[in-house]
Amino acid sequence: MAPYIPEGKLLEIKDAAPIAEVIGHYLTLTPRGRYLVGLCPFHSESNPSFTVYPERQIFHCYGCGAGGNVFSFLMQHLNLSFPEAVSELAQRYGIALHERDLGAAAVRQSRQKQSLYELNELAAAFFQDTLNHPVIGEPGRAYLSRRGLDPQVIAEYRLGYAPDEWRALEKHLSRRSAALNDALELGLIIAKTSGGYYDRFRGRLMFPIHDREGRIVAFGGRIIADGEPKYLNSPESPVYSKGRHLYGLYQAREYLRKAQLALLVEGYMDLLALRGNGINPVVASLGTALTRDQVRLLKGYCPRVVLVFDGDRAGLTAMMRSFPHFAAEHLPARVLTLPAGEDPDSYAAKFGVDLFRAPWDHSQPLFEFILDKIFADAPSGPEGKISALDQIRPYLSAITDPVERTLWLQPAARRLGVTEAALEKALGQTQTRSCPPLSSSHGVALNLERGLIKLILSHPDLLEDISLEDWLEDFEDTRLQEIARLMLACHRQHGCLDSSLLLLHATDAQVRNQICAFSLAQEEYAQDQRDHLIADFLRGLKKRRLKKEKHRLKEKLQDRRFPDTTQDILAFTARLTDIEQQLKDLETGRNL
Repeated sequence: MAPYIPEGKLLEIKDAAPIAEVIGHYLTLTPRGRYLVGLCPFHSESNPSFTVYPERQIFHCYGCGAGGNVFSFLMQHLNLSFPEAVSELAQRYGIALHERDLGAAAVRQSRQKQSLYELNELAAAFFQDTLNHPVIGEPGRAYLSRRGLDPQVIAEYRLGYAPDEWRALEKHLSRRSAALNDALELGLIIAKTSGGYYDRFRGRLMFPIHDREGRIVAFGGRIIADGEPKYLNSPESPVYSKGRHLYGLYQAREYLRKAQLALLVEGYMDLLALRGNGINPVVASLGTALTRDQVRLLKGYCPRVVLVFDGDRAGLTAMMRSFPHFAAEHLPARVLTLPAGEDPDSYAAKFGVDLFRAPWDHSQPLFEFILDKIFADAPSGPEGKISALDQIRPYLSAITDPVERTLWLQPAARRLGVTEAALEKALGQTQTRSCPPLSSSHGVALNLERGLIKLILSHPDLLEDISLEDWLEDFEDTRLQEIARLMLACHRQHGCLDSSLLLLHATDAQVRNQICAFSLAQEEYAQDQRDHLIADFLRGLKKRRLKKEKHRLKEKLQDRRFPDTTQDILAFTARLTDIEQQLKDLETGRNL
């Protein structure tokens, strides 16, 4: 059961956390009248359908139907529980939130994560202090000096050094009374079979990995002397999932927004070398296998990505494998090709960084790069082209936008020496994926119950003039009936009806989505039409109620088990006559 958080506290947090500001921290939003729009983080799209309405403190996506308030956005986007989202916003906006407000289970979960963040912070400070130690940190400083890293970049990214000792960090944590079980869970230490612990990172330059909020969630370590592996990373933990983070994103987030572009490199040192030379909108993948979550993460900050991976086979394979993720997210991606044997770090040291100052202009589309590599490696003759077709097939199938797909069919067909029609036929009947259409129960089409709910949400003051409670039992759509009940409860409790307040009462995600969709549909109702619309909706509800009663009465009269006393028959017949008259009056507008 979710903990009860006092509504007054929720309202205080909601009022202090403007939804446009909170969502704008994660997505690029563009003003459009009273709304702000951006690409939806919850489904793939090329045209923005994600809408934020600051006046009502809600968001809604017209593509996938997702909607909610500032709390539900964080829950969906950051995969947080409700108490975690509340705590996150309370902390961010300086609002005191007591443990009694969260509930025991939520407090335990929040404390556990907070202790893990604090432990990572303690380890990072230890590594930094060790790097700056005049004796112990000398190997790390010497390595950084040889690599020519800027001291300001070293400080900004909080680089450190893990001494080449078996228990240096473990002893430091013990002296600080840190929970070693938590350190074990984070992968900072490893349990020995004979008992006790030893450090995972030894003799390594340390790279703290931050999440989008600036909290340290993991570490990467590069060995200084000879040895393997060259790079060693933290294992996954309750606060870290490799496929959901990007190195340097926290430090580069504003640069990405300003440049409207991200340079995506493969390694820590590649990123730091470019940052040291003034190339700021750069992030690094945590391993060569780029995930769709990481691509979606980038899409929230910029509309274009340039890949700058190593020119070896592993780097080339990684770039090619990333294409379906970029295609699925409709995020344009290009490839900046470096000379053989060079990576961004070595290239910058030898040739400077001019190539990286306008990377979009110096790069080629990712699909074109893939075509080049496939045909460069394909044997000559028909057999080679058939082999190339087999390799091209999954990339073309990954393109879900029909126009983009057609545009790339042309060069692919030309290189294969076939017509576009023949290539399309060879690819088969590939279904293009699109956002799932909203079912009738989720739509915003005007009908009797939806129309009345939408009208009230668009003009909340009408609720005082409409006896909505009198009609609740007549609702045929149970979800709409639930929304109507929530509206009445919200109005009774707060003395007003507000969409964002209403969402605090809604526990079902589909109900929240529908409330947001209805709340943003106010353009369907002009001010001077309200009286007529109210009359029409109420007339429709009354007609439906009378017709149902008429049907029930007729069934009873036809039922053989019905008492056949003259008095009963006359009473029912009189009521039927009365209903018929009321229906006629409603048709002519004489009765409401």
